[in-house]
Amino acid sequence: MTSEPSGETLVKIIAKRHFPFRSSPWDRRMATRSIQAIRLNNHLTASRPLQ
Repeated sequence: MTSEPSGETLVKIIAKRHFPFRSSPWDRRMATRSIQAIRLNNHLTASRPLQ
């Protein structure tokens, strides 16, 4: 598992975009879940054979 330096920044950007109010642990958890969904989607797209 490689650590991505831009991961934390991505969390903040997504949290700021989806949650304009003050960031709370719940907001960060939701943002992290969004990132995990995006990564999973990218992984599935990347592993899909080219047509």
